[in-house]
Order: sequence, then structure tokens, then C-alpha cells
Amino acid sequence: MSIIITSILYVLVAVSAVSVIGWENLSSSKAPLADVAKAAFGSTAFLILGLIALASTANTVLMALLVTSRTIYGMSEEKSLPKKLSIVHSKRRTPWLAILLTLVFAAAFALIRNLEFVANLSNIFIFLTFAIINLSVIVLRYKKPNASRKFRVPLNIGKFPVLIFLGIIVSLFMLYYSVVNAFFAI
Repeated sequence: MSIIITSILYVLVAVSAVSVIGWENLSSSKAPLADVAKAAFGSTAFLILGLIALASTANTVLMALLVTSRTIYGMSEEKSLPKKLSIVHSKRRTPWLAILLTLVFAAAFALIRNLEFVANLSNIFIFLTFAIINLSVIVLRYKKPNASRKFRVPLNIGKFPVLIFLGIIVSLFMLYYSVVNAFFAI
């Protein structure tokens, strides 16, 4: 459902943008949505878009830090990472050591001071994670074929999940281009 809703929203935004300033202006614009907002709302649109972008970026970063620390905690609980990373604070009930480790890595990224390079590094880690997760589904299919699974992946050839394999290919393709872009950002 989320993919369908997102697709509909994208189409509606595209139709709205084309109806406001036309496809010719959109195709040559360096900031198409900002140009659409300026045409629709005037010069204050840039301030409004800037505030929206700042709020959404802050929210995205907050969620990424939260998810990262909880992923480290979960992997530690499953013995994929050192057990100390699953230590939970006695009062707050949060994985404080995993949060501290996430803080150190986030601070290291902040010290780089090249936003484009940091964005590309973020993409590299995301696509690498997606590739590893997809690969783990295939590995688990063969290592633990009789394990109880709450979710079934459609489109299989025998035990081999075709969609998961395509996910690996797409993730590696995107990973390659993120690495190339990261080196150009240096």
C-alpha cells in the first residue's frame, strides 16, 4: 500500500509541477520544485521550502541515528556483535553503549565537512546494507530451509528467491554509482 500511495503522490506532484511552470522550464531547472513553489507562492516560497527541508532532514537524521543504535543493540542481542553493545541503561531502559557508539560515528561524519561526500558515504552504507540483507535471505534459505518464517518472498525458482536476487543486483548497481560519486565529491 505504501508503494501505491507514494507512487500516486509522485504522479500528483509531477502533474502539478508541469501545470504550474511547464515541462520546458522544469527540464532546464536546477531546482524544479523550488521554481514551482516560487511560481505558486512568490518569493517567500524559498524560506518556507528551506524550513521544510531543514525539519525533514533533522527528522531523517534523528530516525537514522535511532534505527542505527537499535540495530546495533539487536545484532548484539543475536550475538552478531559484541555482547557489551546490548547493555541497557538501568533507569532509561535504552541501549546506552550502542547509542554512544552511534554518536561517535555520527560525530566523525560531521567532522568531514563535505556534505556531498558524507551524503555519498551514507548512500554507500545504505546500499551495502540492502545488499547484505538480501544476500542473507538467500543464505538462510539454504542453511536453514525448514526454519519457521513469518514472511514468504514471492517469485521463487525452487528455493531460490528471484526478487531477492534482483534486490542484490540493484543494490550493488546503486552501490557502485554511490562509490563513484563519493570519489568525485572529494
